[in-house]
Amino acid sequence: MKKITNTLLVLSITALLLGGCSQENTTTEKSFDSESEAIKAAMKDDSEISRIIGESPYVNKERIVVYLYKSEGDEGIGTATLTHKGKSITWTKNGPEVMVKYQQNYDVEVHGVVKSASGKKYDLYAGVAHRPHQTIDTQMKHDVKPKVDKKSKIYYYLVPITKYR
Repeated sequence: MKKITNTLLVLSITALLLGGCSQENTTTEKSFDSESEAIKAAMKDDSEISRIIGESPYVNKERIVVYLYKSEGDEGIGTATLTHKGKSITWTKNGPEVMVKYQQNYDVEVHGVVKSASGKKYDLYAGVAHRPHQTIDTQMKHDVKPKVDKKSKIYYYLVPITKYR
């Protein structure tokens, strides 16, 4: 029974992630002089953003940042796009955060699609690492090594979706 409950929970959270991350972003864009200024402002606007745990390289003047999110003792991740526009930088959330580590001593693995500010799509896998050399299976590869935040043990794997898949 517990296995069925956990499976239903994972499916529910995955559906939430897939539905939530595909929604259009209604956040008002604000311009900043630097990435650090944009990140500081985002963390000030949303006190539940704990810290940045990873980022992608710049592609077409935008970078995806992955941040740790804490709410009511639970932990998860969210993503945002940092976009260079002339000499300024904008921060745009890519959708709602998703919790993967709960204070009731359980965690979940999630997979969903994240859409950047320009509409570029990425597969995002996230969960909690239970082994020192955590690997995951994705839709395209097996035994992929995700990035793991050492402090929280939350992992993520972010990969662009190509049109040839």
